[in-house]
Amino acid sequence: MRFTDAIVVEWGTRAGTIDFLKDGLFWGLERNGFAAHRVSIEGNDAPALIRAVDDIWKAVEAGGGAPFVIDTQARSPFKTRPRFSFILDHPLDHPNLREVGTGTVLGLCDASHLALTGYTDGQTVFFPHAGLAADPDPLPFEDRPIDLLFAGGLGMAPHGASWAARLAALTPQFRWIVEAACADVVAHITDPYLALVTACAARGVEAAELDWERLCDLVTLIGILSQGTWRSMLLEELKHLNLVIAGPVAPDFFIGDGGSVRFLGTQSYNEIQTLMRQTKVVLNITPKFKAGSHERIWSAMAAGAVVCTNPSHYMARDFIQGESLLFQSSPEETRETLAQALARPARLQAMAATAAPIYAANHTFEARVRDHLVPLFGG
Repeated sequence: MRFTDAIVVEWGTRAGTIDFLKDGLFWGLERNGFAAHRVSIEGNDAPALIRAVDDIWKAVEAGGGAPFVIDTQARSPFKTRPRFSFILDHPLDHPNLREVGTGTVLGLCDASHLALTGYTDGQTVFFPHAGLAADPDPLPFEDRPIDLLFAGGLGMAPHGASWAARLAALTPQFRWIVEAACADVVAHITDPYLALVTACAARGVEAAELDWERLCDLVTLIGILSQGTWRSMLLEELKHLNLVIAGPVAPDFFIGDGGSVRFLGTQSYNEIQTLMRQTKVVLNITPKFKAGSHERIWSAMAAGAVVCTNPSHYMARDFIQGESLLFQSSPEETRETLAQALARPARLQAMAATAAPIYAANHTFEARVRDHLVPLFGG
């Protein structure tokens, strides 16, 4: 069936990144010939959302069109309608995915997640994160005052009180399991669920026999702790460089002081985009996505910055280390790589210029809709 109209719904979601993703999808849909409609409902007023979608649905069908719904994290109550849902992180972070309806297609942001089975009654496809149109006139690197930018939250670190509290809430057996799985993700960029399965087996526990909510909670915790570990290790190494952090930072995140870091606190998405346009290298630290990406990568490329990110099979398909992108290795080696790169801004400018056409052709929301949604919903 060929669908003509996409109804992009915002309901019960946070602002910022989610709004950006909906904006991006809306733009990508229209660029690929879909009529796009936007429904935004404050809070969790499901009846109001259903009424608003029903009104558009009936009008589209009356005009001879065929509508479908787009949401994120399968949060909207449209299990019986054709629906595409963009899953922004690990699918097992979301227990609600178990019952989404057979007409729902889940767009998974990491290709390795396609190998996971049994957690949903919906269909699954790979749908990587993406970005908006690139800046037509990016700022030259010699005029960019920020060397390094990290935009995101820095909560738990391995030496912090909140970390200890989370682990103390577990039984000794599951504390060992979570710590072992976290170490596996950090060392090998293992999927958090697969790391949990391996760690459980080492203690004679069958992960598949765990209560569903319990399983999802553990996967989420392992993802949070492994990401916090890598962010802590890397940013400790970088804190004496010209580093700017835009986002909330726990008081005990850094060991000792924060070095020469400039802390800006929580910023809106538009404010972060402005910062990226003034930055030479944007850091992405999400070790749990070994075959995917993060919107931070594409936002940085759209702003004309160089990206330094965790290794990813998906990213390595299009981008070459040292030519169009910087992949992180150990924290110490990454610090040396960045220090050398920042000493040669003309070389960084050339890397950004090499990455720009690759990004524009293959990694915008226009490209994602073209490559992934048109085959599914465009007929």
